[in-house]
Amino acid sequence: DFQNDKKQAESLIDRAIALLKSLENDAEAQALMAIQMGYSIRFKSYWAMMNLGRNASFHANRAVELNPNSIRTHLAVAINDFYTPKAFGGGKRVENSLKKALEVTPSSGSPTWGKVLVYELLVKHYRKLKQDQIAQDYLSQGLAEFPESELLLELK
Repeated sequence: DFQNDKKQAESLIDRAIALLKSLENDAEAQALMAIQMGYSIRFKSYWAMMNLGRNASFHANRAVELNPNSIRTHLAVAINDFYTPKAFGGGKRVENSLKKALEVTPSSGSPTWGKVLVYELLVKHYRKLKQDQIAQDYLSQGLAEFPESELLLELK
């Protein structure tokens, strides 16, 4: 049932955060932890949400400090900023962070996930701003690079 699924999701996200906490000098772990903290907000109380939001922002920024040449570190900042309500300062860093993520040339052997999500957020960001032509341009770029991406195809 839905309530059990919700409890299990919360438990798994909390477990992921706990596992990543000890990796404070690993940029990828910090980025993942920031993203997981953002996901966990939907399961928490209002007061816990405020703290989680600040912590997610801290870990995303820490990830970029540790490795500014990672798509995922910039993506973590962008996700955090995109989903932070404007009343709490959200929406100021998403565009710049996503553009920085696209500029990154991953070193060989480094993880490559995340770029599709960068395109998805760029499209959503520009649509939110009612800048549909820019959104369409990023959607076209994303689909040119990832033609099979269901995430991007759903945005057509």
